[in-house]
Amino acid sequence: MMQLRFSRLGLMLVLWLAPTVSFAQEQPPPPAAVPAPGPAPQRGLPPLSESLQGEAKDDYVAARILFNDEDFTGALIKFQRAYERAGDPRLLWNMAACEKNLRHYANVLRLLERYEREGAALMSPGHRAEFTDVLRTVRLLVSRVQLQVDPDGAQVFLDDVLVGTTPLSEPILVDLGLRKIRIHKAGYKDHLITRNFPDAAEVVFRLRLQLEVHQGALAVTARPGETIRVDGVVMGEGNWQGVLPSGEHTVRVTGAGMRPYERQVFIEDDRTRNLYVTLESEPSSGVSPLLWVGVGLVAASGIAVASYFALRPEQNGSGSVTTGTWGTIDLP
Repeated sequence: MMQLRFSRLGLMLVLWLAPTVSFAQEQPPPPAAVPAPGPAPQRGLPPLSESLQGEAKDDYVAARILFNDEDFTGALIKFQRAYERAGDPRLLWNMAACEKNLRHYANVLRLLERYEREGAALMSPGHRAEFTDVLRTVRLLVSRVQLQVDPDGAQVFLDDVLVGTTPLSEPILVDLGLRKIRIHKAGYKDHLITRNFPDAAEVVFRLRLQLEVHQGALAVTARPGETIRVDGVVMGEGNWQGVLPSGEHTVRVTGAGMRPYERQVFIEDDRTRNLYVTLESEPSSGVSPLLWVGVGLVAASGIAVASYFALRPEQNGSGSVTTGTWGTIDLP
């Protein structure tokens, strides 16, 4: 039964998009651009090739040429521009034909449902039956996803394409296969849903966004008894680990008789920074102060002795004073 259903589905899609595109054709025969075989609406309207005027008609003619050349992306753009200028809902059917050939079945369904709302009065009974069959077939290829997001005001992206802002007025139409739904709101962490949609389904996701907190962790390892400061605040001794706001911080480690250590560290979101500190001893001042005192005393004594022997009068046997000369004395 399942195989039969999908065989009929495939046949319906093949028949729907034969190489032609406009249902507003004269009869017989159908023109060169019809999205599906079968009668067109008979409500007294001329075909699009006659009813469209000016730039809208130019876009429509270009779209038919591109479609017949299998440039479905270009044809879709031209049909879209013609619709924006003329507002004729019949162009939605042609746009759906382009999307079908691009395998964008969610877009096909979206356009068909819009066409039904805007162009129902234009459908002949035969075209209505054809439309109903195509709509039923496409719905077998599309899932509907409802999102309930707290708080409101979050942007919803389907495969990186913005599809709306919560609360959404209607479900998201999702093609078959692996799809990504991303919910984004400033000040909150992005929420990503990755899911495979193997067949048409109704899916509901309820989620609460988490506030975005910019912080990370810092772990400092030093010797026991050494003081750890972060941004001037004492955090502990020896080892410390804690959470800090993301950004640059000053780490200072001190210890008795040791040269202080200071460094700027950058903390990243949701990451831990490890810092291992080994303090160095304070440099020695050189000679002991007591040694300098001893040397000073010796030097002073030497100078006094030298002065005495150099300046005292030299006596001879007669007791008279004779002139002397400066001599050299070797000090021990």
